[in-house]
Amino acid sequence: MLYALNANGGQVRWRFPTTSTAQNPARIRSSPLALNSIIYFGAWDGFIYALHASDGSQQWRYRTLDIVDSSPVSGDGALYIGSNDHYLYAITL
Repeated sequence: MLYALNANGGQVRWRFPTTSTAQNPARIRSSPLALNSIIYFGAWDGFIYALHASDGSQQWRYRTLDIVDSSPVSGDGALYIGSNDHYLYAITL
């Protein structure tokens, strides 16, 4: 679960659940990246997510072939994030 907290007091603004199963608790081990009002992160459910920072609604998600526990970075108009499937994903922003 990814949480957005209010900086003044720490109240939960919104929360976003990743896809969990009994075999895969869908942990989030990567640091999220905030860029142009979008939050990007990967999870152990094998997805790369993009959420609207204002309300936590999902803009899109992309399935990889294994868990994602690396942190995303951006450069040259793309998002880069690695997966345990041994691929580096470059997603045009």
